[in-house]
Amino acid sequence: MFDSLKTTGTLGTAPKHQPKQLSAGAFNCFLTQPIPTIQTMKAHMLAFRKDAWTTLAGFTAMLKHAKSLGFSEIVVIPSIFGPELTKQDVAVIARATGVRLTTCGFRAKAPISPYTKAGVDPAIATFRQQFAWQTFFVNVGVGDPLVCGPVLDDWGAGTSAFRSQGLLDFGNELEGLGKEMGLTICAEIVNKDESGIRDPHVAIPGVIRKINSDKLRLHADVVHISMLTGMDNVIPFFRKHADIIGAIECGMPGRLAMSEVPEFGAIAHEFFELIEQNHPTIDPSVEQFDYHDVIQAFGLEKTYSNRRAGVQVLEDDARFLREHGCL
Repeated sequence: MFDSLKTTGTLGTAPKHQPKQLSAGAFNCFLTQPIPTIQTMKAHMLAFRKDAWTTLAGFTAMLKHAKSLGFSEIVVIPSIFGPELTKQDVAVIARATGVRLTTCGFRAKAPISPYTKAGVDPAIATFRQQFAWQTFFVNVGVGDPLVCGPVLDDWGAGTSAFRSQGLLDFGNELEGLGKEMGLTICAEIVNKDESGIRDPHVAIPGVIRKINSDKLRLHADVVHISMLTGMDNVIPFFRKHADIIGAIECGMPGRLAMSEVPEFGAIAHEFFELIEQNHPTIDPSVEQFDYHDVIQAFGLEKTYSNRRAGVQVLEDDARFLREHGCL
């Protein structure tokens, strides 16, 4: 199964969907048909039950299901993979299903805060190990040189150990890691219930601007921005920080389906058009959380109100996206 990988070091390149060209007739249907916008989008593995990240059979089924819904890429979190999933196996499955992979870095409640001198090196060592998955995916043709996630955050630790200078120092080290590994690192803003940073929607963009490197970009997620600033401020936030955004996620408040959040429905068409116009090279992702194996397992019941299987929410979102000309 792995002969071609072992002998050539490549699995070929999983094809990316090409945006459809808008025909002249499509403009004539503007009032009755959604204008095609974003054709290539990513699903997230946390929409699926735990067997999808711990068994080869579950991982294969996840990629096939996501592909059947129209998603040609999937965000994975290698730090919570089961031992059965190796880089080689995951890459072979991705190639076989025609799905590309993006690594999400994740580190929770660090023993030593990364905002201290003593805590920076262990944090960088952890991310070097996690991001090695993405460099492997790039080398074998099933991924792009980009990683995402709450990599500047001390997830779930609270803000008592937070220091602004420490965040900047940590950011500089992460930027250096991006250069070392040939990756663009996109740092996600998360909500106050989860973040170890005070005012993360202000602090993280501020640090990224100070460092001013194409190896450290912003990972902007609707769910967290809306929880921090209100849904009415999501589009203004995306406009303000358009020049530093490297990854975009369309999670919803409560981890609900898009159709269950009327405030998002009111801005959806404008939001998708904004992404298409300002970020044509970014493939946005959706991020649903399975209730049993994510929301309940990670103790997030007070933060997120969804009580359904994450796959059901993913399926609802796929329908919503198609209604808005995506996928």
